[in-house]
Amino acid sequence: MGDMASTGNLAQQLAAVADGLGPVLAPLDQRRQLVDLCSLVRLATGAASVSIARLHDDELVYEAADGTGGDAITGVRLATSRGIAGYVARTGQSLVVDQVQSDPRFARDVAERVGYLPTSLIVVPVVDDDDQVLGVVSVLDRTHGAGDPLAVAS
Repeated sequence: MGDMASTGNLAQQLAAVADGLGPVLAPLDQRRQLVDLCSLVRLATGAASVSIARLHDDELVYEAADGTGGDAITGVRLATSRGIAGYVARTGQSLVVDQVQSDPRFARDVAERVGYLPTSLIVVPVVDDDDQVLGVVSVLDRTHGAGDPLAVAS
């Protein structure tokens, strides 16, 4: 899926995009913008799917998605004690996982319910100005790291 240098660079770029999402995640009436952003990140990374989940108490609530399984994941609630996205929400640490199904944090039951089992994931936290986690952006099965997600998002 690419060398570690390009994977790390893509994760840094996605983290920068996620940092800029903080103000957008706050008002839920901007869901269409979130879906559009998911679409742009998906196209920029060649991903099968991109989703954005908002942190609400101890749960992630999937607010928007684009790509395979996007309709099925929207509205799903996932405890932050579960899944790779839950781990990122709890710790604030970005993750690149190239063998998702061998990672013990992977919430396989959720993926099966959505109808899509990814091979790889990039998950980055969305934080506010005080570095408080507001949610996460998940990129499933990217095919390339070309393109600048910051330029695409703007």
